[in-house]
Amino acid sequence: MRILSVLCVVLFPNLAFAHVGHIGEVAGHGHIWGLIALGLAGAAAAYGARRAKKDAESSDQEEQAEEESNEAPQEA
Repeated sequence: MRILSVLCVVLFPNLAFAHVGHIGEVAGHGHIWGLIALGLAGAAAAYGARRAKKDAESSDQEEQAEEESNEAPQEA
């Protein structure tokens, strides 16, 4: 494994200098558009995580309410 690591460093030294801003250059745009796209992707991921958490909490509350209604004695 150590030999593989050394070979990668020796054969591909330019990969060590890459950063997120170069994504935009590959696509033919400047750094700003790449960072904007990265920010939007992060915001979408955060929104999805927050929404999933809210959905999980609401389903837990519904399950608790259903259990409580099943436990309550009902008159015929």
